[in-house]
Amino acid sequence: MKLNANELNELAGLPFTFNPDEAARIVMDAELNSLALPNSTELVKPKIGHAWKSHLVPVLRDLGFSGKGSDFCRVTQRSFQAISLQRFNYGGCFVVNFGMQPIILAAEGRTPFKEIECAVRSRWTNGNGEIWWCYENNAKSMAAAAQAAGTLLRKHCDRHFEWLEMAVFGNTEPDWDEIHSIGRASVVHARILLRSVDG
Repeated sequence: MKLNANELNELAGLPFTFNPDEAARIVMDAELNSLALPNSTELVKPKIGHAWKSHLVPVLRDLGFSGKGSDFCRVTQRSFQAISLQRFNYGGCFVVNFGMQPIILAAEGRTPFKEIECAVRSRWTNGNGEIWWCYENNAKSMAAAAQAAGTLLRKHCDRHFEWLEMAVFGNTEPDWDEIHSIGRASVVHARILLRSVDG
């Protein structure tokens, strides 16, 4: 789902980036900073998972999700809705992934608790790319990134899943400009599967 200019302005001053080069610089800075620490092997290094647990998990619980670690799920009348928090392979930033599985397409007795198992998958985007939250290798920076992601989730999570449900269950063609490449293929696939079940 693309966020409009007003929604992006709400994020002013919060740590996120659309630029992979900037993410790589932050990762490099974090690695250099950790190398510069005296006796760094004796120090407990902060982990983004701790920031998620403190700042993102409470938001997800308030939104009705259950789960732990980086995978969360909730159930509505028509779908299973999942969120996963994905760390960049080299550290320094993370992204929020959304998954939606129509209940009618789920195997009987099967509940997909992980976003990666869902038929429809997407991320927040804007005209420049995906929204990733970047952080430096310290607890304060990680907390700020997790808080920023939590703020956006609190404001727009329900709307994003409503949008995914409309794209899949709606009778009209979705606005393809609004659908990120991950989401577009999975929405088309889910619509075809739903037609085969209904037909």
